[in-house]
Amino acid sequence: MWREIRLLAASKPVIASMSDVAASGGYYMAMAAETIVIENLTLTGSIGVVTGKFNLGKLYEKIGFNKEVISRGRYAELLAAEQRPFRPDEAELFANSAVCTECL
Repeated sequence: MWREIRLLAASKPVIASMSDVAASGGYYMAMAAETIVIENLTLTGSIGVVTGKFNLGKLYEKIGFNKEVISRGRYAELLAAEQRPFRPDEAELFANSAVCTECL
């Protein structure tokens, strides 16, 4: 879509308009326009910055669900092992991967 907006902008003016809220896809597309029009209090954000991990171990215990993960590699279970908390090294890797590069 971004490419198509850029191609269109080569032949005619393209104006992006954001109302009260714009997520990462919206403002990414808007960057392809010549002009961006927003409201004074438009809230823009990146959904890629919001992340988390559930620890469902107690729930699985309560309902009698047993999950066994077979993996190979130090971080192979990083997102697959929702029945346990992160190990310290996994927590650090996960936190570092969630850094907003747009914010740096």
